[in-house]
Amino acid sequence: MAPSGQPGERFVDRAFRAAADAYVACPASWERATRSALAELLAFLARQPEQTETCVAISPGDHPAALVRRDEVVERFAALLRPGFGIPPQPPPSVVAEAIGGGILELIRIHVEERRVEELPDALPSATVLALTPFVGPERAEQLAAGERRVRASR
Repeated sequence: MAPSGQPGERFVDRAFRAAADAYVACPASWERATRSALAELLAFLARQPEQTETCVAISPGDHPAALVRRDEVVERFAALLRPGFGIPPQPPPSVVAEAIGGGILELIRIHVEERRVEELPDALPSATVLALTPFVGPERAEQLAAGERRVRASR
């Protein structure tokens, strides 16, 4: 998103910068980097519930610019998933990245709607399975969702 000086956009930029930093800090594998980025994104949003509510709450009657901003947020998340298309022998269709981004945003929006923003880190397993299953399969996604202890134990 191009900075426009609006507080919501600066917040989104900070959230994605934190997620991107977590992603880059985990070079061991794309799957773990994606989980790490999700963990940081959810934790960042949980630490700032009021700003998260302001940025994520979009209703059908909102101004079209808010919907454009939503699409840009989904696209930014989808960009983190693009390396996953090189993993499976038969990668999923490219639209899957945008669908996953929309699903993650919906997971966050539900927490906002239910006034449970502080609980977003607890949604990491669901977000991980949602993000990784099309690329690594359900079993591996579940292992990664369970955390590093279970991943190491399964080797």
